[in-house]
Amino acid sequence: MQLETPYQLQNFIGGKFVGPVNGTFLDNVNPAIGKVSGQIPDSNEKDVEAAVIAAQKAFPSWSVTTLETRSFQHSGIRSLEFT
Repeated sequence: MQLETPYQLQNFIGGKFVGPVNGTFLDNVNPAIGKVSGQIPDSNEKDVEAAVIAAQKAFPSWSVTTLETRSFQHSGIRSLEFT
């Protein structure tokens, strides 16, 4: 299956899909055909800092969340990746 428009992945920070702070993306080249199949965020230390801050804010409630709820939430996030 070939996509007409290559995908563009986003960072998942603070419960939201967001682009990189610097706004740049890297081409993801399919080595089998030598063509760009999509793009990935060219994340840097500012993106990591934002993710760490969001994780620190979420930790108190996440640490007392049941395994069943965590699993359900992760499967929901996974299903959103390519929509």
